[in-house]
Amino acid sequence: YRMVGIMADISQTKTYEKKIETLSLIQKKIIDKAPIGIYTANSQGIVTYTNPTFAKISGDNTKELMGLNVFDLPTYKQAGITTKIQQVFKGQDFSISDVEYTSFYSHKKTYRNFYGLPLKNEKGQIESALVFVEDITHYKEIENELQNKIDQLEIFNKATVGRELKMIKLKEKISELEEEIESLKK
Repeated sequence: YRMVGIMADISQTKTYEKKIETLSLIQKKIIDKAPIGIYTANSQGIVTYTNPTFAKISGDNTKELMGLNVFDLPTYKQAGITTKIQQVFKGQDFSISDVEYTSFYSHKKTYRNFYGLPLKNEKGQIESALVFVEDITHYKEIENELQNKIDQLEIFNKATVGRELKMIKLKEKISELEEEIESLKK
């Protein structure tokens, strides 16, 4: 009896696998901790991934959002987001700003910016749409507050300018009357 054995050193392969696993964990942590909402949708519009920030922006939970069809959302259709996501599957990036949005489940109202781009597989085929969602509600509230203050200042300005013009006319009238009185004294 003879025994033939083949021995392979798999330590380097294990090292690479460990590095890949570590990088994958780091990527997941980065995406999960990102200060912007992130989700992916397949070519049928089904949400396949959401990060916690997207769920927070929406006021929904991640489980509710998974499996949701973004192509069926009325707000997406009205804002043109459905069309833009469909264009991602034709290789086009998109950006839509200042969208007033009401969440599907929680009915939370927010203002958002949307950015989308195609995600490709190893073969270079578009696999899904990667969508970034920025909550700009706070900025819109500040903008609206600022506009209200500007409107109030314009009203105040008109009132004070109008009053100032009346005062100028009144002073002119007083000067005319004083001149008339002086001329009568002579």
